[in-house]
Amino acid sequence: MISRLLETRFHLPVRRVNAVSRPRLLGKLHHGLAEGHKLTLISAPAGYGKTALIAEWLHELADRPHQTVWLVLEPADNDPPCFWSYLLAALRRARANLGVQAWSMLQLPHPPPPETLVAELIGELAADPAPLLLALDDYHVIENARIHQALEYFLDHQPPQVHLALTTRVDPPFPLARLRARNQITEVRLHDLRFTSTEVGQFFRQTAPLELSAEAVTVLEERTEGWAVGLQLAALALQRVANRDDFMQTLLL
Repeated sequence: MISRLLETRFHLPVRRVNAVSRPRLLGKLHHGLAEGHKLTLISAPAGYGKTALIAEWLHELADRPHQTVWLVLEPADNDPPCFWSYLLAALRRARANLGVQAWSMLQLPHPPPPETLVAELIGELAADPAPLLLALDDYHVIENARIHQALEYFLDHQPPQVHLALTTRVDPPFPLARLRARNQITEVRLHDLRFTSTEVGQFFRQTAPLELSAEAVTVLEERTEGWAVGLQLAALALQRVANRDDFMQTLLL
């Protein structure tokens, strides 16, 4: 067991004033939740805006019936007691009486198998009809097979009012094909997260700020492949160059 939990891991990122909203992706996430999907999976390499997207979604859900739980994962969470300590603590910050028995089991000198702990947690979640969304950011840091297996067990048996959302750079070893076949998963992937021409133009108007020609927007979209970090680097370059017109002409060559 760990003696002290790092509080900042439970803090949902704040909304940036000049952030570009992604309504087409938010609509997809809201639709999956309304359809009763078990899992939302946002999977793409670094720098494509996974965390920004899910954070914006959870901020929007603040005005809806779903209660949200946020946890950022770290490599140390590959130790099962550490993982479950943080996950249960995150849930208890949302509802003080949630996961109490599972937490007590975790404190035992010889905790029971993870499946026993998860079964107890599922029972406690099932007893509360209020909808709840559990979001785990950076799930790719988890490599422990026992944690994967326990979370898969959770997915298989989670109550209908509970939804699990993951951001990750690599797909978790869950039965994704089965979830797709049963229409139980919402997936947002690299091709979804790429900024469209419209979003690229909006991005530069809000961050540079700079009104770009349609030609320049198209070139920037092609050069960055809609990569959020690439667009940020281009915006920084535009803010620092002495002559923006010359810089844009260089891009257009």
